[in-house]
Amino acid sequence: MKLALKKDVEVTFPEEYHAEDLAGKPAVFKVKIHEIKAKELPALDDEFAKDVDEEVETLAELTEKTKKRLEEAKRKNEAEGKLREELVAKASENAEVDIPQAMVDTELDRMMKEFEQRLQMQGMNLELYFQFSGQDEDALKEQMKEDAAKRVKSNLTLEAIAAAEKTYKCLTKKWKKNFQKWLKHTTCQLKISNKRSDLLKQ
Repeated sequence: MKLALKKDVEVTFPEEYHAEDLAGKPAVFKVKIHEIKAKELPALDDEFAKDVDEEVETLAELTEKTKKRLEEAKRKNEAEGKLREELVAKASENAEVDIPQAMVDTELDRMMKEFEQRLQMQGMNLELYFQFSGQDEDALKEQMKEDAAKRVKSNLTLEAIAAAEKTYKCLTKKWKKNFQKWLKHTTCQLKISNKRSDLLKQ
């Protein structure tokens, strides 16, 4: 592109355009370039590294430090995720949950779509998979049914835990409020009692 360049741009307004007199009609916009801007990125060198982190002297040090930080964050997230999964799994095992079949069926459909997407990423589809595996859709769903039920149970358990936490917080807040009222009332009663004692002593 060059400065002062003029160009005609042909467009067609969409049928749902807010101005009814222009909806679905072609139009020509005359465009002229007045200014060209380019964003200059800083050079990735030692000076850049020092500006980003005062504790490093070179770009290599910054790269290594950033890599270690990302790896540490990844390990931490994986550890927290694993612990969360174990806690949810344990809670699900001990929880007595009535699982509606409709929820299991919905989860099964979701799992089937996820499986189909993974196949497509590998250049396959469900039809080819069924041919190679010798399974059909019903057999695959039957194979996934137990995992689908576990997923639903885990989700219901998490919802129950979240609801319990919310209730606990509300009760704790209410208890604190009532305790403060009681403390204020008791303090006032003690002050009155002390004043009476002082008057009797006189």
